Amino acid sequence: PLCGPLSVSTKLPLIVDNAYEDPRTKTWLVRYYQAKSLLTVPLLAGDEALGSVTIIEARRFRHFNEDEVKLTQQLASKAGQALKRLETQT
Repeated sequence: PLCGPLSVSTKLPLIVDNAYEDPRTKTWLVRYYQAKSLLTVPLLAGDEALGSVTIIEARRFRHFNEDEVKLTQQLASKAGQALKRLETQT
């Protein structure tokens, strides 16, 4: 989805309740993954965005709540920090 680059450039989470109708998603990827809704958060190491993490809901259309967004951000932050540590070790 285009959501990944958008989340990376803004360094903000992006929630898509209906992936079929949202113009920020790529139709072929939505169909391939059968994504109904999605949550994308930036993969951050400090202030640097290294990429993004996307959670796909394939069973039903839904809205990701604040707790789910925070948990996903925390996981992405840990992953970003780990990647940055590995990068500096090589």
